[in-house]
Amino acid sequence: MSRKLEGLNIFNKYIIPYAAVVCSLFMIYATILSHGIVAVSLYFVLFVFVIVVGLIFKNGSKKESL
Repeated sequence: MSRKLEGLNIFNKYIIPYAAVVCSLFMIYATILSHGIVAVSLYFVLFVFVIVVGLIFKNGSKKESL
């Protein structure tokens, strides 16, 4: 996706997306160190549950328009 972006400079096209991924991985690592793997795993399970429920309600409320 980042290769298809036109009109952006090198910093915004390459460095920012990779820095965001590295920073996210660091935050996950820091969370595991401070709270433990069990707490992080429970939060992940809760997150997946909320996403699945949201997808069910989103797909269940489709109405055909005329």
